[in-house]
Amino acid sequence: MNAADNPVRDDVLAGASGLIEAIIIVAVSFGLLELIPRLLRRNPQFSRVRDWILGARKPLMILAVIAAGCTWLLTTAALWEGGGPAWLEDFLKQVPDVGDKALRIAVIVFAGLAVIGANKRSSFFTDSQRSDGVSLAMIRFASALLTLVVLAIVFVMIVTELGYNISALVTGLGLGGLTVALAAKDSASNLFGGAVIVAERPFEIGDWITVSGTGSDPVEGAVEDITMRSTIIRTASGAKTVVPNAILSNAFITNWTGGMMRRRVEMDLDLEYGTPREAIEAFAAAVAATLEVDPDVDTNDVSARFYDLGAYSLKLKLIYYVTHPGYADYLRIRERVNYRLLELADEHAVAFAFPTQTLKTEP
Repeated sequence: MNAADNPVRDDVLAGASGLIEAIIIVAVSFGLLELIPRLLRRNPQFSRVRDWILGARKPLMILAVIAAGCTWLLTTAALWEGGGPAWLEDFLKQVPDVGDKALRIAVIVFAGLAVIGANKRSSFFTDSQRSDGVSLAMIRFASALLTLVVLAIVFVMIVTELGYNISALVTGLGLGGLTVALAAKDSASNLFGGAVIVAERPFEIGDWITVSGTGSDPVEGAVEDITMRSTIIRTASGAKTVVPNAILSNAFITNWTGGMMRRRVEMDLDLEYGTPREAIEAFAAAVAATLEVDPDVDTNDVSARFYDLGAYSLKLKLIYYVTHPGYADYLRIRERVNYRLLELADEHAVAFAFPTQTLKTEP
């Protein structure tokens, strides 16, 4: 009996041939996606490329499975010589056209997802500060913009693949697009406001800022993220405040961290009336001498002077600068200095004054 007299065997061979090709595609794709990152791990210079591959690996694996399935269907349809059920024959006649279009759409979708996954996974978009001076805010904004552009390109390609004329579609949506544009005016303002913030860099992610002049209460806290619509600020109480970029780009911003090399401390030390001049001079000199050797204080800019006669105290003005501008470090250093001031006051027998009032009665 020749091969033509055994249609069942031909059907099995056709299916097996397509299945073998599909298994080869999946095995090679999965193997390369596992092997290449391991090889790149040995060379730190390719760490960014490795991160991109790891981010895109899952969509690419799914795409490989889809490609393998389409290959199996196409191969089976091409080798099928009949003998099966009529409905299966009719289905397989449609497979080449439908499968080819489905495969192209799948490639478009999962290639776009692979780019987005590589974008999110890459260390380029997670480092706090690139060596070339690009800020984290700019990197994250560019990452979000890249995601939006990729989604738009994928949408246009899918619409074109389905046979629609994208130009005619855009023209037909002219009136609707105008309506959407008017409705999205605030979103566009926020997008351009975010671009201005990223370009001018008045603050970076992690900086402690104060936002005022917005017509509401000032907002103070640490910048957590800058998105395409808004900037997220974590206040000292732990609350998350979302400020639209359009408002923030026109607000008064005080950056307490970025560019600040030191933080000023100015305080009045109120000494009791009756404190001897020698004790005041010795105490002021001891305070200045202590701060001038403090490793956390700018030793070239320390001042401790008796400057005023107050209503109830002799005022000693103390000014110094903390060289660690971070707010937590600033509080820690200032607390330590305050404890030292109390010790010096005890050592020089001076007492701090508090508001008092003397009442005289008539005899």
